[in-house]
Order: sequence, then structure tokens, then C-alpha cells
Amino acid sequence: MPVKSIIATAVALGLMFLFLFAPWLTSENIHKIVENDLKKRNGEIIDYGVSMNCDGCGVKQVKNNAFGKDVVIEYIAGGGPLPPNTKFERRQIEIFVSFLGTVHELGHLY
Repeated sequence: MPVKSIIATAVALGLMFLFLFAPWLTSENIHKIVENDLKKRNGEIIDYGVSMNCDGCGVKQVKNNAFGKDVVIEYIAGGGPLPPNTKFERRQIEIFVSFLGTVHELGHLY
């Protein structure tokens, strides 16, 4: 087997292995990615939308998955710019954050 094909195969497998586990997706990075995505989605909503602006809200669980992370977040519905801890219904949802940093819902957010 030619040396170039061995090197190309090793590089391809190395990149695939790296993308498979996405070590750059730490809990802190995931929290920022999800929070920015929620803000972007709620930008045009007239009422208060969805927010992670409450005590105990945010990333609850992170599980490794092929090419990203399965993340459980807790949020409040109707809690946009209001003060923290205002009484709103707390909800949890499981989402997928890909190795590219994109958020994909696995359930309904609202």
C-alpha cells in the first residue's frame, strides 16, 4: 500500500474520530451556544418568549452522542427580560448540539 494512501487514511480516521467526540463542546460552550440560539429564536416574539434567566435553569445534563452532544436544558416560558425568579412554568427539553455548534430540537420548545 502506498505511503500517501496510508497517510490520507490516517488523517481521515483522525478527523472522523475528532468530530465524533467533539471535545471542544464543553458544558460552558454548550450553555453559551444554547442561550444564543434561544435569544436568536425569540428576537421577533412580542411576548416574553423563552429564557434560561432563572435560578437553576440552563444545561442540566450533557451526554456524548455521535458527532455532537445530547443536552437537557431547563428553561422558563415567558421569562424574557423580566427579573430572575419571576414565577413562570419551568420546562425541560432535550436538544442536540452538533460538532459544528448548531442546535437541533428533539422536542417542541414552546
